[in-house]
Amino acid sequence: MSSTKSKLYKKFSLNFLTIIFLLTIFPIIAVFPEDDITVIPIDSSVDTQIQQLLQDYDVPSLAAGIVVNDSLVWAKGYGDQPSLDTVYMLGSILKPFIATAILQLVEDGTLALDDDVSNYLPFEFRHPNYPTDPITIQMCLSHRSSFLEFPNDYLLWDRDPEMVSWVTNTLGWDVTSWTPISFEEYMEEVVSSIITNTSFWLSNKPGTTYQYSNSGVQLILPYIIQNVTSQAYEIYIQDNILTPLEMENSGFNGSNFAQTHAKPYLRINDINFQFPDEYYLGSYSISDLRTSLPDLAKFMIAHMNQGNYKGFKLLSSSSITQMHTKHTSWTYEGNNWAYGLGWEWKFGGQGHGGAVPGFLADFLMEDDLDPSFGITYLINRGSSWVQDDALLNDFQPALRTLLFEEGARMSSSSTTTAAGGPGFDLQVLVLGLSVLFLYLRKRRH
Repeated sequence: MSSTKSKLYKKFSLNFLTIIFLLTIFPIIAVFPEDDITVIPIDSSVDTQIQQLLQDYDVPSLAAGIVVNDSLVWAKGYGDQPSLDTVYMLGSILKPFIATAILQLVEDGTLALDDDVSNYLPFEFRHPNYPTDPITIQMCLSHRSSFLEFPNDYLLWDRDPEMVSWVTNTLGWDVTSWTPISFEEYMEEVVSSIITNTSFWLSNKPGTTYQYSNSGVQLILPYIIQNVTSQAYEIYIQDNILTPLEMENSGFNGSNFAQTHAKPYLRINDINFQFPDEYYLGSYSISDLRTSLPDLAKFMIAHMNQGNYKGFKLLSSSSITQMHTKHTSWTYEGNNWAYGLGWEWKFGGQGHGGAVPGFLADFLMEDDLDPSFGITYLINRGSSWVQDDALLNDFQPALRTLLFEEGARMSSSSTTTAAGGPGFDLQVLVLGLSVLFLYLRKRRH
């Protein structure tokens, strides 16, 4: 071989091997802009339609993502705060986290789902009309305790002067400021004093009827977690769920996210009103879990994969099955609904939604025992205090349908792996071609 040809051949060999090498390790070295994760490209028309939805319905900000198998394959931030580090409050999406924590404690023998919750409370938790019937942990998790919601006056909420003034002037409500008390004081003084009032209960016997109850899950069960672990419930969630799942942009105290927190809005007479900073940067309630979209996807991935996330076992596969088993089913407005243990089925999928003043969130995965895809989105406009029909009945269904259909398309055409790129078979093929090329090159010399 001539000297010139040899140099050209070596140059070609180097370039070819470099390309092969980059193709092989791409899943490991890929770095994405903070506003966009694209391992599998989304259909451009879907992205355009999402942007149009935000414009048509005047939604300030949105984070949306699609998970396939064990990877977040696409995510994007839209609107005024497009960074994927932006943190949103989750509302009732806290319920699957509470259920996960309870089942962890069941696995280690600390609790049992059939335990009487009164065993772990500073008072007897009984239906006034059924005082001898125990109310179990499982009944609370599946919303079959017959316990109803507390009225607004009893919410564990820090009504500071700025918040009181804003609510009074914006909503016209007559809100009285009161001195915040601890979670323990609230349970021992407020809750214990009103549960004997039949107006806080269904007339049905506990365990027989489904009735969604925030109070039954997000007050009673966190107190039990605190009691049996001898630590603040928020710390238990942090140490046993958030940290092991590498959910670094997640937590309960809003002041920790002052630079990245989504600004919440509510809509009145076609105008978006922004909440004061005191609302979302404080740590008002044991229910105020907040997170970023990539972080929420990690929790979702663990539940899609029998409790596994990057070598960490969040729950055993049997606990996942228990949590994802339907306890109650019903039909509402032509849609099939069901509820398990902190887990719901709706709109053809499974997962959980959440709403808190100024925020709306959801994660929804394929309705299958072994789901292959799921979607999630976080919105900084809410409908908890003021009914926002356009947001709930038009914007959200359209967004959910777009994402779910795109997730199904990505799942059917993808061989995505945990690394987030070409599937294992493709990587083996590429490596094989590399080895073959080196062998032929050696023989030629």
